[in-house]
Amino acid sequence: MQNGSSVFSAGHCIDEDTDGGDRGPGGPKTFAGKYDVNLGMAGRKNPDLSFAACRLLSRKVARVPALPVSFRSTRARLARLASWRETRGVFLRKGQAVDHIKSTRRVAGAGEDLSGITHQQAAGKRLRQVCWWLTIFGISMGYFEAAVVADLRAIFYPAGNNLFPLCVEFNRLSAIEIGREFFSIVMLVAVACLAGRDFRSRTACVAILFGIWDIFYYVFLKLIINWPESLLTWDLLFLLPVPWVAPVIAPVLISLVFIGGGFLVLRLDARGIVLWCNRWCVAGFLLAAVIIVWSFCLDWRHIAGGGLPRAFPWGVFLVGALLLIVVFGFVYRASLNRASHESPC
Repeated sequence: MQNGSSVFSAGHCIDEDTDGGDRGPGGPKTFAGKYDVNLGMAGRKNPDLSFAACRLLSRKVARVPALPVSFRSTRARLARLASWRETRGVFLRKGQAVDHIKSTRRVAGAGEDLSGITHQQAAGKRLRQVCWWLTIFGISMGYFEAAVVADLRAIFYPAGNNLFPLCVEFNRLSAIEIGREFFSIVMLVAVACLAGRDFRSRTACVAILFGIWDIFYYVFLKLIINWPESLLTWDLLFLLPVPWVAPVIAPVLISLVFIGGGFLVLRLDARGIVLWCNRWCVAGFLLAAVIIVWSFCLDWRHIAGGGLPRAFPWGVFLVGALLLIVVFGFVYRASLNRASHESPC
């Protein structure tokens, strides 16, 4: 390296002067040398900014020839620093500068750039935090739902836990119950929008919350009123827009698929992989959802008229569930393949 050039490493700007000619009392001090001194002084006030500036200028300053100090004033040097910082501002946006600083300081002198690994670690930490709080909120929603349903059953079914024949009368209490179901979904969507960063991650958060909410709803009902008796016990799932009825195991299976798929999507997002989903895959998801909901609502007229549940259409339900799993598996695998082909390695 030539005299007066700069060596940038591990959060500091270090001047390298092999023979001291440019730094001696008789020789003129160079622009690079003065620049390093200024960065060192600034680093005492804001070390992260100093290091970020060093990293941004490392490629350019190393190529700048030694210039007399009289050639540029302090104000001009600071203006050029601001210009370089602005042009290289990508390192200072969205927290990337902090990740870059931490990664480089960890490998001081090792000659390795672990910014990508550190970004993955930060994304993994955020993923764990998001999943943890989503799980806590879903469990809490399950308890609130179970407590409300336990109170409603004590009012409408004081003799026992048998829901059928169903007493469906549109009155004030029915309207309140329908509103409660609707705004429960609104709460899940609102929390998912806060937890996710884009439409895909928010959809995954909604699926996770819905699945955890549904499963722990039955867990807490079993603890509170000792219901359901088994996984094949019939349950009233929703009242919107018509009564949904199915054995307990059916919504539990769908909830498990939702939870697993949601966590996989968030994991892809943490790894920086975009979930690939074209219009045909979207149509497949919608078709699977329609088939599953149709299996729940297929006998709604008989149930609303006060009849007992008849045979559940397991064939229709399994077709919808398998279609949902197959489409998601295709989307997930295609996303991984596209990411591997686009990787520079």
